[in-house]
Amino acid sequence: MELHSQSIRCTMISPGAVAMELSESSSEEATRRNLREFYKMAIPANSIASAIAYAIERPTEVEIDEVVIRPTAQILKQHEAPNEKIEIC
Repeated sequence: MELHSQSIRCTMISPGAVAMELSESSSEEATRRNLREFYKMAIPANSIASAIAYAIERPTEVEIDEVVIRPTAQILKQHEAPNEKIEIC
């Protein structure tokens, strides 16, 4: 999102596996089992919160355009997108 002319900074946060209750949300046992296994490597939500705080706390003349944050153990293939993207404006 381009808002430079309005002096609005935007940062896109692309999180990888983040610890949450997603693995219990499926009605399929096999899916829950696979999600539980995948999310064993998940990072805590406060790691994402720290990245957001870092971007917000930069001086007004600094813009952090994009942050990809994921567990060290999570392999991100080039053709795969992170789970979701969060834009902060």
